[in-house]
Amino acid sequence: MTFKHLPDRPQSLTAEYVMLRYKALTDRIATAEAAESSDGWQALFGDWNALKSYVGSEGNRIHYAQSRDMADPTWEAANKYFREAVQPASDD
Repeated sequence: MTFKHLPDRPQSLTAEYVMLRYKALTDRIATAEAAESSDGWQALFGDWNALKSYVGSEGNRIHYAQSRDMADPTWEAANKYFREAVQPASDD
């Protein structure tokens, strides 16, 4: 599937991916700050919002799948990984 925002997303969301993407975004702050136009900031905000949306959507997708079958250990493990690894990585 091709996505309009964040088209280079991985097959499955990992904490490492989230940390690397947010690091790349924060590294762009100095360039955006030094620019004379607002184009850098607008691109940065767009990319930041796309990543934030992706992380939130994956969390919702996992939660929904687990709520459909609370006895499925696969979704329980996915939800635990999201809560304990991915979410903290996106909050930092």
